[in-house]
Amino acid sequence: MQPKKLVPDCVRWNRMGFVLAVLIVLLSESVIQCATPKALAGNSHGTNCPNCVEESSAPPRWTMPLLKLGEKRYYLSIFFKANWFKALQYCRFHGMQLASIQTQEENDRLEKYVKDYGLATEHFWTSGTDLAEEGSFFWVSNGRPLSFTNWNAGEPNNFRYENGEEEHCLELWNRDGKGLKWNDTPCSFETYFICEKSDWFGAVAFCNSVGMEIAEVLNVGDENALREAIIEEDPDEEVDFFWIGANDLGVQGNHRWALTGRPVAYSNWTAGEPNNAQGEDGNQPAERCVAIAKDTLKWFDFQCTQLRYFVCQEFRDD
Repeated sequence: MQPKKLVPDCVRWNRMGFVLAVLIVLLSESVIQCATPKALAGNSHGTNCPNCVEESSAPPRWTMPLLKLGEKRYYLSIFFKANWFKALQYCRFHGMQLASIQTQEENDRLEKYVKDYGLATEHFWTSGTDLAEEGSFFWVSNGRPLSFTNWNAGEPNNFRYENGEEEHCLELWNRDGKGLKWNDTPCSFETYFICEKSDWFGAVAFCNSVGMEIAEVLNVGDENALREAIIEEDPDEEVDFFWIGANDLGVQGNHRWALTGRPVAYSNWTAGEPNNAQGEDGNQPAERCVAIAKDTLKWFDFQCTQLRYFVCQEFRDD
């Protein structure tokens, strides 16, 4: 049986060059029910996909338990196992990333979560890796170095196996009954994994990691092409906004595009936006990143750390 193409490098591209990173699901409060993705054909990059998830890896419909923790949404993949690369691609296809863990609270909640599902002794992939430079672990999900760690005693040790393989990917594992600790292990190891949705910075990093850029809407033509892409993909009702590359992280009110730094000349703000709202008490983070509404394509500014779906596009020549 040929692998089903369930990763960005293998799915059909919109003819205008946009790829929507959307979660094709039916959401409920506690689980995700995943339907077979609609776009499974090859694209301009070819159909060779050695790390695609095989059709036999999971039934046509299955559930991913959902954990809500503050702004984060963690999804446990507990119905099939995959190596680190396949897990990374599977999360990415569904508009998510392999998980990052920023605090002890997040780690503790995940520990309780997997225990409640009877999986206390299982292994779970995160997006942590030092594949780029030995000993320098970072989160692929957002490109940031580890600011919080919870390594097991003696880890990471980059153990070298008889076949020459070393340990470059970060898993969660309650090895000695001392809690859900971190361990480096070979990236080829097949186990369960944890996905999470992306903030604006993670969206930018993901698009770049697959040879694309977070979308720029430079004119009405781009907007119409994006509208066609959304109609073509027909994302689920739960999808409401998509991150694009516009932001004013440099100077408040001076919106520019993430990749090129060019000023935003064309815009389609909804009434009252951008408003840089900071909450009723004025103490919330400023809204410096831009997302478009799925239904109207109107622009809104949001806090960059909010978790949303996003749009990537092929690099422009201009």
